[in-house]
Amino acid sequence: MNHAYGDDIFPAINFPAYYNHLNDTYDRVIYNKPQNKSSIGEKIAAAYVQANFDTGNVRGNVGVRFVTTKQDLTVANQITTNNATYYHDAAGNILICPASGVNAGGGACAPGDFQYLPREIAVVENFANSTTNKRYNKFLPSFNIAWTIAEDFVLRAAGSQALARANYTDLAQLGQLTNNTQEYYNDRKQFGAPLPGWYGSGANADLKPFTATQFDLAGEWYYATHGVIGIDLFQKKVKNFVVPVTVNNIDVNVGGTQTNFRQYSTNANGRSGTSKGIEFYAQHTWDSGFGYIANYTLNKTNETAVTLGDTQVGKAELIGSAKYAANVSLFYEKNGLLLRASENWTGRTMQGLTAGLPIYAQPYHQIDLNGDYEINKHFMVTASIINFNKATPHTYLGGDTRARLVQLMYPGRQYYLGVTYKFGGDSNK
Repeated sequence: MNHAYGDDIFPAINFPAYYNHLNDTYDRVIYNKPQNKSSIGEKIAAAYVQANFDTGNVRGNVGVRFVTTKQDLTVANQITTNNATYYHDAAGNILICPASGVNAGGGACAPGDFQYLPREIAVVENFANSTTNKRYNKFLPSFNIAWTIAEDFVLRAAGSQALARANYTDLAQLGQLTNNTQEYYNDRKQFGAPLPGWYGSGANADLKPFTATQFDLAGEWYYATHGVIGIDLFQKKVKNFVVPVTVNNIDVNVGGTQTNFRQYSTNANGRSGTSKGIEFYAQHTWDSGFGYIANYTLNKTNETAVTLGDTQVGKAELIGSAKYAANVSLFYEKNGLLLRASENWTGRTMQGLTAGLPIYAQPYHQIDLNGDYEINKHFMVTASIINFNKATPHTYLGGDTRARLVQLMYPGRQYYLGVTYKFGGDSNK
């Protein structure tokens, strides 16, 4: 059971009933659009070598991985031109449908309403496809070292390079490019139509793969059989992280021609950003079955330029980065019963860019409750209450105020109940 709403939902309409009414009242029209298709061909090859070592108190491994990627992308854009919507007289005035119900073009119209031009004249749709081929290679070294300084204290060090390819949607999502003509604006401005010009959204086939160089230095004290306290120093330098952007007044390739857009939404690469900080963590379980897990992270990230091709469209911190994050879980686990209460805090996080300004999610706090009971070796019952405190995610534009609302959501308090049955014999035998 999940009671929720969002600011983009209009609760007064029964949509299933509305759709049924439309389907029962009007003929269904299907517009075939075979050109409106994007595709990605990707070939990946990798090889690695690793050496393990163990001298007793010191153990670990070193290695390197080589990855090569070839991508062939075909990206489709639907190009819509919105022309005049209505019939006009010689003076340019919109014609009103007469009592006869016949418009100036000889078609049917509703008496007293505007005379609408045929859809194939008012709205013209075309499609354009572009192809991109690219290949990139990367060596990815890594090492892990653990040093048992004392029987109950371990020092760990790790370093690695990692690579993540841009996801397929960002590379080749179907584009929607719209040209609102002056004639369309003249007809529709009374209803709030945007200014004449090009608007749209689409993929960015030129996105580069995300790469990260990361280091960790951690110390762990195992002060009890089921207890540990630790501290971790970390640094991560990333390149080409993906940032959702909405840009004003930018040139976009439309069917091979560079065209100026009033507004365009896509994804861009951040050039280079660094995240560094410290994490504290602790865990303990008592013989009674009660226990806790806790961690707290302080993180500092810098701003870096965000570019579309060679054009800088703004600056951004690492997407999803927060200055602090904390988690505390209290639990009881014994005799087949597990009960857990978790509380999570996250600081302000970076979400993307609009018109050169950052979009932030405000600090967030959520409580979740979970439990399960193993009745026997085959049968288990589970239950959860997610967002017990009814937290409301809130995003806003700009770092100087929270008053520029982007989105306010109420995901609701969510209840889940489930059962699990395992077939077969006792897995412990």
